[in-house]
Amino acid sequence: MPYNDSTLDYLDRLMQEETNKAKAGGSRDKLNNLMQHRREYEQQVRILDEYMEKGEDHKLLTRDGVNVLMQHLYGLKHYGESLRDMGKVIGR
Repeated sequence: MPYNDSTLDYLDRLMQEETNKAKAGGSRDKLNNLMQHRREYEQQVRILDEYMEKGEDHKLLTRDGVNVLMQHLYGLKHYGESLRDMGKVIGR
């Protein structure tokens, strides 16, 4: 699964613009948010890269697989009944 590797360049450009604004007396809030977003994006890319390098043959979840997972969730001690109720409402 490819990802958009130009995103980091774009974020760097936005961060440079915000750095210039901050140097001129502007707020650093947007710059800090962009820096956090960049770190999170880099982490996501690392995870994707590791997953793709493994090359494991993962199967798509089938209808039966979804049903098995739903039954497991419905059986949860604290939230199972609420999840079942939500499923009924969504099913309608």
